[in-house]
Amino acid sequence: MKLLSLFLLFVLKESSGVIYRLNETEYKKLPALYELDEFYPCLQTSGDLYCYVDALLVSNTTSELLNVIKEYSAQTITHFNHTVVHRGVCMTQTCRQYLGNSTNLDQALEECLNATLYETHQLQVNLIKDKVECTYYNEKVEIDAGDCAVATIMALLFLMTAAGSMWDSKISENRHIGARILICFSLKRNWQRLTQPSGEGPEPRMQRLKCFNGIKTITTMLVIFGHSPAFVIIITNNPEFLEMSYHNPMYSILYGGTLIVQTFFIISGFLLAYNILLVEEKTKVDWKMLPKGLVLRWLRLTPPYAAMLALICTWSRHIGNGPFWKSIVGLEIKDCRSDWYYHLLYVNNFIDNSQCMAHTWYLAADMQLSVLGLLLFCLVSRVRARKMAVGAAIVLGLLTPAVHTYVQDLHPILILAPEDLPSHNGVARLGGTRTCLLLRLPGPHHHHTYSSSCKLPRPPDIVLPTCISFVDVCLMPNSKKPGSNLESNKSVSIATQIVVLGSKKTIEVIS
Repeated sequence: MKLLSLFLLFVLKESSGVIYRLNETEYKKLPALYELDEFYPCLQTSGDLYCYVDALLVSNTTSELLNVIKEYSAQTITHFNHTVVHRGVCMTQTCRQYLGNSTNLDQALEECLNATLYETHQLQVNLIKDKVECTYYNEKVEIDAGDCAVATIMALLFLMTAAGSMWDSKISENRHIGARILICFSLKRNWQRLTQPSGEGPEPRMQRLKCFNGIKTITTMLVIFGHSPAFVIIITNNPEFLEMSYHNPMYSILYGGTLIVQTFFIISGFLLAYNILLVEEKTKVDWKMLPKGLVLRWLRLTPPYAAMLALICTWSRHIGNGPFWKSIVGLEIKDCRSDWYYHLLYVNNFIDNSQCMAHTWYLAADMQLSVLGLLLFCLVSRVRARKMAVGAAIVLGLLTPAVHTYVQDLHPILILAPEDLPSHNGVARLGGTRTCLLLRLPGPHHHHTYSSSCKLPRPPDIVLPTCISFVDVCLMPNSKKPGSNLESNKSVSIATQIVVLGSKKTIEVIS
């Protein structure tokens, strides 16, 4: 009976209009997903033109091949969308005759592609109008007011760094407020602080966290390992290999590697709770400290973040070129110029369809979780009430993703589908979305990775590990009794065993 049930399940699944696999002979009948003419050899003389386009496959008659392509592409989790082909065309060489017979560039390009595809596959294409990017010979990008403003600010920063370094090397006593500000830009002081052994400082108990550097290093290496293949598979000449790799268990560490980012949220939650408990030994933590904690955290993260954002919005337009430059880098620049303020407010992970610095979703989510943690600790001071608040957050963190996944019929974990990879800002675009779920923050996701029909893509479960770190530190024995000292607590926190701290300077929440 079980064998019969499995057989019927298999038959029904295979007959549902989705093709899960093609043999090598059938696969070779599909039009190439990517075909690119040489870019720089195309643009050698005045008037030369190169276009990169996305085009939808169509047929004026009944086409068995097109039906196969549609059914094979319907398996979006492990297959590329083969109904859309990507072409880089040297218009002045490959399509010269069509370019001369038409005054409309899109029409000439479409006719050129149709002639080739109809001859080889009896198919035609319709250009996707907003996916046509063309580059002319010796095309220049004009320097605008934004470029000049950013260049001026960067020059001033370099001058202040030089002045601060010289002042620091000549003057030993710097009591004047202006001198102290200038010293902040000293290369000598900053290098000493950067290379200072972790755990050193006025709080000796931070020495116990020195071993945390190891796990942070390992986690960082795994994150780099998980992202590095994106450089190779953004545009691939062998999509079949990538699609078949989803059936190889050895590749699951790559396609499921996004879970490793959870480690950093656990680290952040642990440090937030631990530092606040240390502060509470010296002073009362209440709601009055909340604005100061938020402002100090914003000031600590924002300067380098804003500098990189400014450079991407301006001078990155001038540093490169290529077949995909306008469709990937150009789109990111355009979105950054319109969405930059969301990043400075750390709410950029709530913005749909923005390609601006997609990897910074983590900074936004971490900032938002820090705000929640500060609210919890500053507004709930009694030990019993704090335990209840953290416990409620954990329960909500468990229930909301389960309900969300069930109601919208989503996949339980993030799977990087092949079609998502080319849209990662050229490297690691993970998308952005809204969410209305309590205590759940949007992070990396893909609109069609979870379910092609879902209305709201499922964000990752980042609140639960953070809450676990909160409650683990909060429940350390005697941490709130009068006269208690964390050093006297002999019990080892679970979070201390699992989570590691990798920063050279412990993240100070209050100061």
